[in-house]
Amino acid sequence: MQSTALGFLTTARIWTSENSHVTNPNQTSYTLDKPLSVVRDDWMSHLPLLKIQLFPVDGDSQSGVSVFYLREYIAEGGMGIVHSAIQSGLDRKVAIKRLKSQNRPDLVMGLYREARIVGKLEHPNIPPIHFLGKDENGHPALIMKQIRGTSLKDIILDDAHPYWKSVSGDRLKWKLEIFLKICNAVSYAHSRGVLHRDIKSENVMVGEFGEVYLLDWGVAIEKNESNEYWPTCFSGTPAFAAPEMFREGFLTEQSDIYLLGAFLHEMITALPRHNGSSLAQVVANAMLSEPYQYNTCVDLELAEICNMATNKDPKQRYKNVHELYSAVQKYGESRLGSRVYQEALLSLEKLEQGVEQKKLRE
Repeated sequence: MQSTALGFLTTARIWTSENSHVTNPNQTSYTLDKPLSVVRDDWMSHLPLLKIQLFPVDGDSQSGVSVFYLREYIAEGGMGIVHSAIQSGLDRKVAIKRLKSQNRPDLVMGLYREARIVGKLEHPNIPPIHFLGKDENGHPALIMKQIRGTSLKDIILDDAHPYWKSVSGDRLKWKLEIFLKICNAVSYAHSRGVLHRDIKSENVMVGEFGEVYLLDWGVAIEKNESNEYWPTCFSGTPAFAAPEMFREGFLTEQSDIYLLGAFLHEMITALPRHNGSSLAQVVANAMLSEPYQYNTCVDLELAEICNMATNKDPKQRYKNVHELYSAVQKYGESRLGSRVYQEALLSLEKLEQGVEQKKLRE
């Protein structure tokens, strides 16, 4: 078995062979397919040349190419490594993603696919790709906006996380606001003919100033010539995946809607939608996708939203992301209204008690 990182931080791609097995199925994204044997070089020849170096050197300004000065290490996976860098001229911080191995044409093509797909998604909740180029050795390098923030997964799994100090009021309300922003990003991607396939808290970054980004578009797919999403293999995270994602055939936007439902489930329970002690058990539970029995502390309306979004039958889910968005938004508004009403009743009760006590003293 060979494992390599495909997304910005955590997503892994795995090609299976005989006698291979997968461990830790609940925390990692998997792609089951075979690597490409040949990648065309024509697109590589048209990439702009980049100079990636540690320090400025004489002649940089006259070089005629974009110059980047490497800074600190950000992240590393099986496929690539990401560094912070300063773009000369603009003096802005960017992230540079490069491959560890240049002898894997399938990984080179994967980086190109990721750049092409994300490059056409211009949305406030999707980190932009600045451009794709090649270094002086002819190796591809992806230049991206440098995202500063905290993984949503780290926040929701830790009630004492420092980030909570910046959240005022109802924590569930804050989570729902994050969810709605991710819905907007996914809805926009669908309008551009792109399916994400790996929506989960681990792939959401929350910034210090309220920024929310849906990351890891490395396993996303585009519609083909027949206007269908037709994957060649399974890609995603089994613990969150829709049942149809494990079967051969085309996918629909309802697959991402399922993932959004599983993401919402994770937000309110801090658990993945599908559990199991082995990959086989997790996949089996995903294929069954039985309605989840939520604790009584979860409002019935919210539980019904989650179960409808993660219905085993795609036709029984929300028709589009906008419908799911509207349902969650309506629930959030009713929850806020109910809470305000209850607080008003409590304040009135305290006021009446104060009046009665004053009368008794008189």
